[in-house]
Amino acid sequence: LILLVFMFPFDISIDVDDIKRGIKEINITPFYYTQNSPSIIDMGINIFIFIIFGFLGYASFRIYHSRLLAIFITIFLGFCLATLIEFFQIFMVSRFSDITEIIIRVIVTLLGVIMAFINYKGVRKGIFSC
Repeated sequence: LILLVFMFPFDISIDVDDIKRGIKEINITPFYYTQNSPSIIDMGINIFIFIIFGFLGYASFRIYHSRLLAIFITIFLGFCLATLIEFFQIFMVSRFSDITEIIIRVIVTLLGVIMAFINYKGVRKGIFSC
């Protein structure tokens, strides 16, 4: 579902020239903004979705795995998802891949994991119980 959210508008091209252009215009310099860089609204959507992804991912994996393994799995899946989103944007006419977005998505996923970790410890200690 998250992957589909980031594919909007769905304007995929299989034209070789469009794919070459998409590869050529990849921004591989972190935090270097160009005319194709994401807007503030796009960054806000990234932050919102990946904080939720980190929070729910940690909470889900913590049920079945140790604390450290749940953190590792969630961060790894967040990195894989962020990389996959940027890979598919090579094939989209109106989108451009940017390494900065991968970095921000992984950092925000970690923030969601930290929030879930703090919440989980609070529930375990009875802080949030009625």
